[in-house]
Amino acid sequence: MIKKDKSKKENSDKSNTGVKKSGSNIHDLLFKHMMKVISNVICFIKNYVSKDIVDELDFDTLKQVSNVIPNDNLTENQIDAMYEVKLKNSDNEVFT
Repeated sequence: MIKKDKSKKENSDKSNTGVKKSGSNIHDLLFKHMMKVISNVICFIKNYVSKDIVDELDFDTLKQVSNVIPNDNLTENQIDAMYEVKLKNSDNEVFT
């Protein structure tokens, strides 16, 4: 008869990042956790967005905004993370 080690089960509810699993994809939870840190967001943008666009962004104005947006059915959608950043030499804003 094989005896189960309950301590492993209890510890498996958390990832190495300390983010508690809740039945969702652990990669999704990790991404959301990492995108709460502004420096991680800047690094992500600089690595995955065209340099021409990155050069136009004023990262000093980068801030997290509500991640709930209305849709056409007058209900709300929740997205992983949303940030607002101004363009250099402009008052125009870009949402990422």
